[in-house]
Amino acid sequence: MPHYFFHIVNVDGEVTPDWEGTSLGDVERARQEAAASLRDIVAETVKSGGKVLGLGIQIANETGEVLDSITALDIVEQTIRKTRQGRA
Repeated sequence: MPHYFFHIVNVDGEVTPDWEGTSLGDVERARQEAAASLRDIVAETVKSGGKVLGLGIQIANETGEVLDSITALDIVEQTIRKTRQGRA
């Protein structure tokens, strides 16, 4: 099973590496996991009055290659789309 790493990007663009990572079935599952984690980070940051613009997660493989990234803006847009779909 592939191993993925979720590096946290703060509002200043500084990256905190994930040294442990997690084994997941594929990159799509890794994207889902990153989105869920970032959603929690964004929620906690908003609750504490912090800034979220610029927050993100980079998804990397075992060789360190960044395969994808997700930002706080992506999370907000996903939430808006889901909310609108629920009202339709």
